[in-house]
Amino acid sequence: MSKSSELVQGMFINAGNVEWVKMELAFKVDQLAEMLITHKDVFEANKGYGKIQICESKGGKLYAALSTFKPTPKTDVPVEDHLASREPATQDADLPF
Repeated sequence: MSKSSELVQGMFINAGNVEWVKMELAFKVDQLAEMLITHKDVFEANKGYGKIQICESKGGKLYAALSTFKPTPKTDVPVEDHLASREPATQDADLPF
């Protein structure tokens, strides 16, 4: 498990019992609710979205991991600052188009 994820306590992944059900998730509501509240800042940083990854241990057992990744906010760069280091094109420039 990576540093940007945390084991989801009280969640169990079982094989589906019919052909069209691939997996079944069972969870303890109070533990899941507590985890969602605890990581509220992660969901806010991800615009209200969260990810739970279904992973497989080395022993072949499935488990759930909550992604705690928070994107770094992008800084807005004014057009003038972005283009300041570029030299302006001239009429005499040998442009390929």
